[in-house]
Amino acid sequence: MPWCTRSEIREVSNEAQKIHDDISNGHLLIHAHAHDGHTTVAVGTYLYRDGKSVYLHGEDHLRQVADT
Repeated sequence: MPWCTRSEIREVSNEAQKIHDDISNGHLLIHAHAHDGHTTVAVGTYLYRDGKSVYLHGEDHLRQVADT
């Protein structure tokens, strides 16, 4: 991500860590995932928040919520 500033990279990584923690702690249930030719995409539902469904894009420290 050479186009991002250092603080923007930290922000993306922090958000990706929160998503990882939510999956690990059982707060976010992943229903399906696939490789779209470039990266991993997934669909999941938050179990302990408001039941919001999310579309995830990316992997590891670049994973982000792309849509809800």
